[in-house]
Amino acid sequence: ISFLYLFVKKNVYLNVLFVLSWILILVESGFIPLYLIEQISVLQFLFRLSIIIFPIMCFICSYSFDNLDNNKLSAVALAIIIFGSLLSIGSCYYTYHINGGDNNYADDESIYYLLDQKNYLEHGYNYGQLSAGDYLPASMPYDYLTYPKNIRQLVGEYTYNEIVYDYEITTYGSKIEFVHYFDEDSLIMFPKSYYKGYQAFIINDDGWTKLETINVPNFRLVGAYVPAGEHHILLQYSGTIIQKLSLLLSIPGFTIAIIYYFLKEHRHGKA
Repeated sequence: ISFLYLFVKKNVYLNVLFVLSWILILVESGFIPLYLIEQISVLQFLFRLSIIIFPIMCFICSYSFDNLDNNKLSAVALAIIIFGSLLSIGSCYYTYHINGGDNNYADDESIYYLLDQKNYLEHGYNYGQLSAGDYLPASMPYDYLTYPKNIRQLVGEYTYNEIVYDYEITTYGSKIEFVHYFDEDSLIMFPKSYYKGYQAFIINDDGWTKLETINVPNFRLVGAYVPAGEHHILLQYSGTIIQKLSLLLSIPGFTIAIIYYFLKEHRHGKA
């Protein structure tokens, strides 16, 4: 859609944003090999550059829509929006309901082949096999796809005790739930790679008690401090304030933009 900018009156500031956004897209696609720079690994995945690209594109596309005087181009823009929306909905359905349910690996491709650094850089992940996995790039020191799905008690910087095993843990979506008796106050580690937004709770008859969660040093997994005693513990991904605020702003913002676009086109057609 941003290419519509080529057909409207140019703005000196948007010229810079247009060029910058497409440079970032080339970086994201791998054509500009910034992924070879070790510091870029803080992103974990190149597609996270979209966090920068999308807001820039919003300015460019909004300006382009607002300055389109050609009815044919306006129709093309609307067709692109409708097609892109349908494609997004279809791809999400395929990924999560069809492809995401297949957790088996092809017989001729071991997990170590898929996570090999050379294969990752040259070919990318096999999305069909890893779409349901909780994983990090191959350059990380841990293999999260084959990481034991157990609850662990930290007893040192690199040492731990296995305390709750798979068959005693209830997992659904981004949640983990289990009951365990702790002999002492403990720092436990969940088999979930750390992201901001994870919250842990003790569930009892009096309600939910929130636990302090951390990014466990040296393991990069979600950890929580649990007091001694028998506890029913729940870990869930609740999201962050900025995620919720973004959603709150995005839905009405998108709705208003579509209404404005149609009203403008209607008035333009009458004129």
